[in-house]
Amino acid sequence: MYRVLISVLTLAVSAAAFAAGQPNTTTVSIGLIPIGDVSPVYIGIKHGFFKQEGLDLKPTFAAGGAAIVPGVVSGSIDIGYSNTVSLITAAEKGLPLKIIAPGSQVGATQAQDHCFIYVKGSSAIKTVQDLAGKTIAVNAIKNLSDVTIDATLAAVGVNPSTVKYVEMPFPDMEVALQSGRVDATGPCEPFVTLASDAGQRRIVGFMVGTMPNLQFSAYFVSQRYAQKNPGIVKGFQKAMAKSLAYAQDHPDELRTVILGYTKISADVAKRMILPVWTDTKVNRDSLQRLSDLSVKYGIIPRAPDLDKLFDNG
Repeated sequence: MYRVLISVLTLAVSAAAFAAGQPNTTTVSIGLIPIGDVSPVYIGIKHGFFKQEGLDLKPTFAAGGAAIVPGVVSGSIDIGYSNTVSLITAAEKGLPLKIIAPGSQVGATQAQDHCFIYVKGSSAIKTVQDLAGKTIAVNAIKNLSDVTIDATLAAVGVNPSTVKYVEMPFPDMEVALQSGRVDATGPCEPFVTLASDAGQRRIVGFMVGTMPNLQFSAYFVSQRYAQKNPGIVKGFQKAMAKSLAYAQDHPDELRTVILGYTKISADVAKRMILPVWTDTKVNRDSLQRLSDLSVKYGIIPRAPDLDKLFDNG
């Protein structure tokens, strides 16, 4: 009897020790876009950064941030990813969102930009000033691309109102350019690398042209979710900071991770310009710059309260 009791106690202690090493996790859905920009999330999952905070992250894909925002607001998605102009626009319209972590940014130089204006190799367009009066393809009108292109044009004295934008998906831009439907295109990676491979000529990087080190995307939740789940939000912020820092320091590993959830080829993944992830907090200066430009270029009638829009933890 005594031996049986000892055995039962031993098993109980062992089970408790195992449970202590395997904390309970909360399943959290995250809406992403299948692009290289979100690769730090997959780095964090791979290395257990989210599990360390008690989070079992479950990615789902959408075509863009515009499809993710309604899911977050309705509660069908816990955390979402989007460019910050979309989030600023949504906030101005009264949607109850809260930015909780930075997404991606560009570097300080043109070589570290992520999105560029391209023209045909034979085009007479040689400089940014030559874009005055031209037609440019962007993936979404009244959003991040045309706001930052407008700012880049204005910085060198070109009146943005002279430029016409045509909306089309990134994969369709090359055909539109070669056929003459547009004079220039505004792709972001990996389509920047593909445009160069196709013989197109790069004119200017329009994220850096707007603001060096511009942070242009973010992870967000609904205000209701943030109020009900402060522990999850805090855990995500801590894990995301680790993921961003690791991604910045391990670009070769990151390029391999990208192959696991995108349709980007290994060759392009090896050569494409990666975003920069030096900021592990939401950059208010970047938010302010994009908010001011969104008002200036008529995307929104007035700026939202940015201090209510984001939470750095």
